Amino acid sequence: MNIILCVVSDYAVFDQANKPSIIGIYDFVSVRNLPSMFPQTYLTTIFLGKPDTKKKVDFSLISPSKKEVLTNSLTVNFSKGGRFSHIAKLEQVPIEELGKYTFTWKDKETVLAEYVVDVITAQ
Repeated sequence: MNIILCVVSDYAVFDQANKPSIIGIYDFVSVRNLPSMFPQTYLTTIFLGKPDTKKKVDFSLISPSKKEVLTNSLTVNFSKGGRFSHIAKLEQVPIEELGKYTFTWKDKETVLAEYVVDVITAQ
């Protein structure tokens, strides 16, 4: 199993052909004060794997000090073409510190993809 796309954005939706449309991809967030929150955030991921199979994967969001902010599991149902697209809407995600927050997908202990968002002080 592989991940060919993993991004965080302001908005994402599937179109009528089940293709993800992604708006406002970002890799940093500016905050004025701490604690704060990630704005409404969308995590879009495209998985590739063995056609017509299922696989459980784990998701986590890790803070700069290595604390788990979010965790979840997902059952990936690969299509006949061996593809699975997923959009997760994340709301009110806490930001407790400045630095790099890492969105991570794992298959057991194997990291499939990571996407880093840097939280900085607004100027």
